[in-house]
Amino acid sequence: MNSEIVTIIGSSYFEAISTLLEKLDKHEKRSSSGFQVGYYESGFAASICILAVVALESYVMRSRYINKANGPDLNRLAVPEYLKGVYPDFPLHEETKEIFVVRDLLAHNHLWEIQLGLEEGVGMKEKNAIRKSSGA
Repeated sequence: MNSEIVTIIGSSYFEAISTLLEKLDKHEKRSSSGFQVGYYESGFAASICILAVVALESYVMRSRYINKANGPDLNRLAVPEYLKGVYPDFPLHEETKEIFVVRDLLAHNHLWEIQLGLEEGVGMKEKNAIRKSSGA
């Protein structure tokens, strides 16, 4: 009897993600203005986001391979569009697009310039946020 196994690296990320979540949860939280958290929280949260999206990409690549997706119809589509094409009733299409925007911001160092103002009784409040490309 012959059998075929299609493995992906993405399945091995879940233990690392769980470990990062546990460490983040155990870390003493500092009070925050709502716009900024500490160095520790930022690094762990960004790492968790990136690993989770890369894990999803890995599973989608496995799906493309198993389903023999090829040609411009499915193989070249971005993950959110691929999922929508394969699963037309997929209810989280917009959310999936958003997680890839966040991944791109984190992984490709897109910069945000945020202008804050101090408002009495409220604390820091956003006045304006502008996305700037890193040039990469």
